[in-house]
Amino acid sequence: MYWCLLHFDSDRRCSTVGGWRTLIASHLQTHRLEYSDFFSDRPGDAFEDHLNGISGSAYGDNLTLRVACDVLKRPIVVWHKDSDQAPVVIVTDDISDADLKRPLCIELDEPAHGPPHHEALVLAAGGVVRVCHLVL
Repeated sequence: MYWCLLHFDSDRRCSTVGGWRTLIASHLQTHRLEYSDFFSDRPGDAFEDHLNGISGSAYGDNLTLRVACDVLKRPIVVWHKDSDQAPVVIVTDDISDADLKRPLCIELDEPAHGPPHHEALVLAAGGVVRVCHLVL
């Protein structure tokens, strides 16, 4: 997922996956109260555990996508590969009307064996192009 963020970051906030991990963790820390509901049903200090995982090598998750949406100020649309399921759309309140029309598109592949992974999707003249294949 972090490679997708590198691809979609037209403002070049970060130039590495590690930079995106740090940015996501920093945004979570700064806006801890805003994201506290994501951790209300988890035991112990799940928030700190999550921050440590992001800073390390843990896979990204739905919360990571929500934070990325907040940081990039763009909606994120996630399609499930080989599924008829409707895409998941992640939108926050502070996205401009112009940027609402420019969603970041990602395909989630959850294979039976192996870790889930995301691919950045870009609309091209001939249809959808998968830009990168990466582990969640």
